[in-house]
Amino acid sequence: MKGKQLALGLGNASLSIVPRETVREALGLTSLGRVSYHQEFNLLDSFEYLANYVYQNRPSKLNMNSKAVKLLVSLLNYPRSSHDFEWVKEIREVDIPSFIPASSGSKFYKIIPTVPDKYVKLLVLTTGTNYLKYSGDIRMLNAKGQRRFVRFCYISESQLLGYSVLFKNILKVYDLQEGTLTFSKAELRRILSLLIQRKYAAKGYSTLFDKYKDGDLPLATFKLKYPKRNTDSWITLRVHNNILKFLRDYIRNISVQIAQERYESVKEQYGEENIGFNKSKKKILKVEQLSQYFESIQLDGETNKELLDLFVTEASKAMPYLPIGSRRPKVGLYGTNTKGKFGTYTFQNNQIVLALPNTNQIAAFSRAGLHSFMHEYGSYLDYMYAENQLSTGEDFLPILSEYFKLLNKHNTRLTDTQAPTTIFANAFELYIDNKGLQTQLKKPHADYAYDLAYRYVSKDLMNKIDTYFDDLFASKITQIPKAEVPSN
Repeated sequence: MKGKQLALGLGNASLSIVPRETVREALGLTSLGRVSYHQEFNLLDSFEYLANYVYQNRPSKLNMNSKAVKLLVSLLNYPRSSHDFEWVKEIREVDIPSFIPASSGSKFYKIIPTVPDKYVKLLVLTTGTNYLKYSGDIRMLNAKGQRRFVRFCYISESQLLGYSVLFKNILKVYDLQEGTLTFSKAELRRILSLLIQRKYAAKGYSTLFDKYKDGDLPLATFKLKYPKRNTDSWITLRVHNNILKFLRDYIRNISVQIAQERYESVKEQYGEENIGFNKSKKKILKVEQLSQYFESIQLDGETNKELLDLFVTEASKAMPYLPIGSRRPKVGLYGTNTKGKFGTYTFQNNQIVLALPNTNQIAAFSRAGLHSFMHEYGSYLDYMYAENQLSTGEDFLPILSEYFKLLNKHNTRLTDTQAPTTIFANAFELYIDNKGLQTQLKKPHADYAYDLAYRYVSKDLMNKIDTYFDDLFASKITQIPKAEVPSN
């Protein structure tokens, strides 16, 4: 379905953090550092990665009696505890007991349950790597007397804070989606309790978070293959697989949305109000043949007239072959400082800004702003073509993941390329180039062979890109007759 949303905080998504919430709001982040969203990690390592990310990008002060921390502690496998409800009444700091090994600087907390029992439950906050090998696992003493009822768990502050925030949000997502999911909250909490325990990173547990192939079989096929096994065994496998998919989707979507929000926060500074644009010299250019494509064309006193004329000529010839979003974009063609950017699109005011400076540079550089139009137009379509943003949608996800993996495989260090919008715009550029549109409003064809953002796109990925945009634009994009379009 066109524009079907999987990403977070953008309306009634099939898997969202919370409708209309940003990642910052949902996870309480105060900053957005870079995040990797390719699925190379196993599930346990992915959650640890995200937990550390949350810890590094939000206030680090830890409230041990917050609802989130109590919820996380309730998932630890202390005796007489349950994953079905929050059994933790209070978490109280205590003096360091001499009989429990711990590194210098460790803090000890006693967990007071809602229903008292004979066990003493302790939580040990530590930075000691030797102890964190057992993180999340419930330990006991080889002792007699009352000490034989002592149970303790090592965990780092970053894990406690990060996991508690993530797990609270995951269960909130579950509550929002409960009517559409095929597993119970108790079953989900059981898997979450395993993800806290670092011991499951060992090779002996490598398949613990893998899907069961037989769990994806239709029931009839399963019974034919295993005639002696009952329906309950099939349901168990299927529930396991569905929970893993739910969690993997959560990891992917939250990571993608972090990258997107980070990109958007950077993009805000490139709007005309932030690039040194001289409003006193602002002019509106009226071009009748372009009015159906652009809401307005804005100039400043420094816009290069030769490049401006070239833009009007090229846009008049190329725009009839391009799809149009729900709202026409504004276009700013400026000769003043654009903060080193040849072009940019800011969704906040739906404006494509191109640098058309008066310089003595050779044509390849002076026209760089003109050549960036197609990329920025791709960014515009990402936001304005469908009801939901396309680059964070389900249909584009296979391209997004594969594109990023290729960049990562070749160790490219591209500042913005991790953002879904940027990858969408790159893919749109390649699609238009592959269609044969020859215009000064995109890079010369040869550039795509050596530019790091495009050169590693495989033939298979290019086929996926072509299929995606063909299906997306359907009858809205006109077949480009190569003989009628201008050449570079």
